[in-house]
Amino acid sequence: MPIKSKPDYNRIYKDLVESWFPEQKEELVSLISVDITTSLDVIQVNNKLFNKKSKDTQNYNQKLRSYDIPSIIRIVGYQQENFLTIKEISELFGVSRNTVAKWKDKVTGSVL
Repeated sequence: MPIKSKPDYNRIYKDLVESWFPEQKEELVSLISVDITTSLDVIQVNNKLFNKKSKDTQNYNQKLRSYDIPSIIRIVGYQQENFLTIKEISELFGVSRNTVAKWKDKVTGSVL
């Protein structure tokens, strides 16, 4: 069975900052110096770098997102720790309520 390798997001974002934002390199070094391992980390760094988006772009990008198991567990854990409803957590992370409900059932049912 072939080994699945993950992209080196730290290197990708470092190159991106150096080529697109050279004047802000000093400010963004702390942002990309953190180890980026989960899909939530990638989304957070991407939102901080490219925070000015139109609503159409945000909707399109939302359709292309995928979440790994550690990110799903963090989202459901965040909901439980802060006593948020499914609607509140779905608005906070930009995920549909049905998706959050399915994740919650899987995580609390120990299916993941």
